[in-house]
Amino acid sequence: MKLRQFFLVLLCLFGLADVLFLSAQEDKGTIGQFCESLAGSFGAGCEKVLSSRFSTVAGFPLSQWGMVYYLTMLWLSIWVRVESDRGGGRAAGVLLAILSGTGLGVSVYLTYLQAGPLGAWCPFCLMSAAITLLIAVLSVWGACRSIFGGGPSNGAPAEVLPLSRSGATAVAALSLLSILMASGLAVALLSRRPEKASSALEDMMRYVPRRVTPPGGQAYGLDTAPVAVQAFLDYTCQHCRSFEADVFPRIRREYIDPGRVRWISKVLPHSDQGAPMFFSMAGICARSTKDSGAIERAFFSYPMPSPKTGFDALVDAVQKVGLDTQVAAGLRTCMETRYRDVQQQVIVEVQQAFSYGLKGPPAFVIDGIAFQGSMEYRTLSDLLELFLTQHQP
Repeated sequence: MKLRQFFLVLLCLFGLADVLFLSAQEDKGTIGQFCESLAGSFGAGCEKVLSSRFSTVAGFPLSQWGMVYYLTMLWLSIWVRVESDRGGGRAAGVLLAILSGTGLGVSVYLTYLQAGPLGAWCPFCLMSAAITLLIAVLSVWGACRSIFGGGPSNGAPAEVLPLSRSGATAVAALSLLSILMASGLAVALLSRRPEKASSALEDMMRYVPRRVTPPGGQAYGLDTAPVAVQAFLDYTCQHCRSFEADVFPRIRREYIDPGRVRWISKVLPHSDQGAPMFFSMAGICARSTKDSGAIERAFFSYPMPSPKTGFDALVDAVQKVGLDTQVAAGLRTCMETRYRDVQQQVIVEVQQAFSYGLKGPPAFVIDGIAFQGSMEYRTLSDLLELFLTQHQP
């Protein structure tokens, strides 16, 4: 087997392993934490990328489309080698080059989305993009060698599969056209705004009865607000913290304070140990204090990983937002004297999230309909407006 063909098969296997692992981590809801542990702050964009409106096509995650792509390329790569010994692998090689060009076009556009509209990077996605580029280079190189006289891989003369220069030009043009068409299709499918699918959501809202909001949580807004939102968040989750800093203040100003939306913030720690569980329990204790809102902001803005641990972290967090150390002392007393009750409330809210089919933070439930993943302001605003229209006379 030629070295080029060996590397083609190896790259396809690497790509397949990449998307399989990515899909498995998405299913478990741990992709955000894994990326951050793997790539530090650079990996913090994983969850934002994979929960964005660009992350699915025709209802299927891009990781699943990636599986189909890499399996197809793997099959073609093996076919090229097997058939080349009989002089019949050039057609498969040309098809491999065309499909790899198509994949490269989609990959380039997806990389642009990370650099531009999303402003976040997913290391696994970039790894897949690099693999796709290498597959395209090797595939086109092999096809060109075959077309312009390189001959089959077994060393047989090129005349076994003659192809005119005009035919070669046609193949090259077709490859370029496939890249352009793939890029255009990717733009059309991935750039659809949420309101384009509003009719499907409206049908869902029509037939799914509004569920009564379960008790618990830190509530903001009027009890009589027409739309209720449950936000399941983790104080240590980077995307939850970004949402609280960049999106929630505007949502509160434009929807909650005017009485249009009632917002209930609930805890959904991504781990039942360490800082996620500790701060979730402290957050529940904070709900019974007059400074609950300020304490919640303090926890979301406190540096993570925490420079301090245990109750020292509570003191440090509340002091950073100008609260007295007595506030932290009150939280400590609550957590020590009501430990089992507070822990049970965390479990209750986690079970509520799971009852909606949610996998991890951040996640939102609007009038009984669940939405997994972080949201930009425009996306959440569009959804809230859509739900509000259902309550208009």
